[in-house]
Parts: sequence; structure tokens; C-alpha cells
Amino acid sequence: SACMLRSFEPQNVIMNPRRKDTFKEILDHLVLTDDVALLIQAKDSPTTEASISRTLERKRLSTHSQIKDAIRQINGAARYLDREPIAKLVVGGQDIEVSIRERRVIGLAIVKELFDDEGEAYAAACSKLSGLNGGGVIMDYNSFHAFTHHFDSMGGFVRALEAIIDQVRTSGWISVKHAVFNSVLDWGEEARGLEPGTP
Repeated sequence: SACMLRSFEPQNVIMNPRRKDTFKEILDHLVLTDDVALLIQAKDSPTTEASISRTLERKRLSTHSQIKDAIRQINGAARYLDREPIAKLVVGGQDIEVSIRERRVIGLAIVKELFDDEGEAYAAACSKLSGLNGGGVIMDYNSFHAFTHHFDSMGGFVRALEAIIDQVRTSGWISVKHAVFNSVLDWGEEARGLEPGTP
């Protein structure tokens, strides 16, 4: 949640919302702006001696399992929120009402680690979020950390996220780490082109 608060105001971030009828948690974070509903689900595995010594193949399988679970939860939350014109949720013991009907709905699944040679599988996983009207993407924790550091305003975060979703949808997988790095390089080029003393 600390990462989210770099880019969004606290009043926009709903942590661990639960359905009022079943008290079941629907997501890790629901972020609402005037135009966007961002559905975020993070999956992690505890760092234990056993997890550290796992083979690479086991780590890959764990990543795919985390991606599958996160996407299933995001899509389930989206179906519930779309089905209810006004969804009744409980957050931190308080009742709130939420409507996503007029917003672009974007899914973001965050997992412990991604592997550079599995882009095709990750792009295919992202396509399972294409039922959301804003699409969706997956990131690893390190990429998400870098992303929120670099795109540290609400508008910048959403625009950059939508650009990555569009890139993955039309041209295939793009590493978020590379996208952030390229954005930093572009900013550096622009900065060098400015006249000295330009604010």
C-alpha cells in the first residue's frame, strides 16, 4: 500500500474491501479515480529457507500459479462490482458504497517474480484480463516498486499503465522494468534538449 500512496491520494485507495453480504475480501486494493477503477491483486510466497532453495523450475511454476490466482480474483471482483449498480462493501469496519459502472476498469496482478524468457506466457495471461474494459497487465514486485517511484502522480500512473496494456495487447509482452527504464531515458533526452536555466 505504501507504493500506491506514492501515486494516489489516500482517499482514492480502498484497502482489502470485503463484500458486506458475505464478508469475503474481493481484492487487495481497489483504487477509484473520477474515470478509472483499478483492481489490484498481489500474490506473494513467504521467504523461507525452503523457498530460497527451490529450483528455478519450481519458482517458474510458483509464478504461473500466482498469476492465475491473481487474475481469477481480479476477474471475480470485476464481475461482482459490475453486477451491483451500487456495491456494498466493508472497509476497515466501515460500510461504503461503490459504483464502477461509469469508469474504465483496469486489472493489475502483482507477483513475486517474473522471468525474462517467458514473455509469451505472460502476454497470454494478460489477455485473460481483456474482459475488463480497460484491460490489464501483470508486474513483479520490483517492477511495481520502480513504476510507482517513476510515475508518482495519479494521471501519470494511469497513462503509463494504459500504454503498457496497449503495447502488450497489440505487440506482445513488454517488461515493465524496461518500460520504466526507457521512460527515464526519454526524460533524460528531453532534459538535455532544454536551454540552461529552463525550469
